[in-house]
Amino acid sequence: MPFKPNNFVWGDVYNRLVEVDPDSSACYVMLANVLAGDRRWDDVSVLRWFMREKGVKKQPGSSWVNVNGIVHEFVVGSAAHPQMANIYHTLHGLAGEMRFLTP
Repeated sequence: MPFKPNNFVWGDVYNRLVEVDPDSSACYVMLANVLAGDRRWDDVSVLRWFMREKGVKKQPGSSWVNVNGIVHEFVVGSAAHPQMANIYHTLHGLAGEMRFLTP
C-alpha cells in the first residue's frame, strides 16, 4: 500500500469482506472493532443488530492451559470442565487473598 492504512481503510476492507462472506462472524467482529475504535457506537449497535437478524453468531472465546502435560480447554459461558467446582473454589480463595493486598 502506498500509504499507511487507517480506520477508514480498514473499515472499507472489512465491509468488503462482509459482502464476500456474509455468514462469517470474523469479518463482522473486526468491523465492529474498527467502528468502536472510532467511537461509532450507533454503527456498532446497528452491525450487531444486523448480525442477530442474519443469524450470524460469534464463536465463544476459549483458552487452553497445559497443566502437568494435560491440556485443559475453557470456553466462555461453559461450566463443562470436570474439575470446575475445584477451579472456582481456588479462584475464590485467590480473589480473597488479593483483596488483602489491594490498598
